[in-house]
Amino acid sequence: MSEYTDLLREYARLSVANSELSIDNSQLLINNLQIKAENMRLRQQLDHMNDLTREMYYEFRLDRPNGKLK
Repeated sequence: MSEYTDLLREYARLSVANSELSIDNSQLLINNLQIKAENMRLRQQLDHMNDLTREMYYEFRLDRPNGKLK
């Protein structure tokens, strides 16, 4: 009977450990999604800034008297 009780205790311990690991895994997944969202936001901001820079460059180039930049 003692062996059966020991097995039940080990099963309970492993179940708790598994639940804790599942929680940790879920938290890591959430953190990963937050980082991906922030990366996407920054990438879009960078793309927008690049577009504005290109647009400003072309406007500046067109406003030059000889139309050329060195």
